[in-house]
Amino acid sequence: MSSLKKDIQAWLSEERVPWSNDIVKEELMKLVDNVHASGDRYRVDCIAEAAGHLVVCLPSYHCQLNPIELVWSDVKGFVTAANKTFKLQDVDTQLWQGIKQVTAEKWKRYVEHVIAQEDVMRKLDHFIDDVVDTNAAVVITLEEETMSSSDLSCDEDHDM
Repeated sequence: MSSLKKDIQAWLSEERVPWSNDIVKEELMKLVDNVHASGDRYRVDCIAEAAGHLVVCLPSYHCQLNPIELVWSDVKGFVTAANKTFKLQDVDTQLWQGIKQVTAEKWKRYVEHVIAQEDVMRKLDHFIDDVVDTNAAVVITLEEETMSSSDLSCDEDHDM
């Protein structure tokens, strides 16, 4: 994504693709991809949409945006704590017990947690777009005198 946000917006305008000022660069790139890949759709998405369902695809490599990952982690933790025999039959029983202990209230908390993560990422997206598009430089100045790890220790030999 080396193009500037304003260049992407200009291209979308030329292609008569509607866009909004409040969306981030990544979302603009998705609009660009939609122009290039119009017509490429999965059959299962078409079937789900024909049945009146909204298809939402999660971004790759962002398991923190998927509540089922939190549920699965909870179930695995339950099985790990309960497993004393390491026999497959016992693990199977514990797995089902772990699944049953995931209540509607836990699901609700997991979904709320994911929504909070989405909000944080949305804010960071806008921040990153602003920094990249303004070409703001981050400068870290190292002092000539640096401290060693011995300077930071609390040994009795050092006077404070």
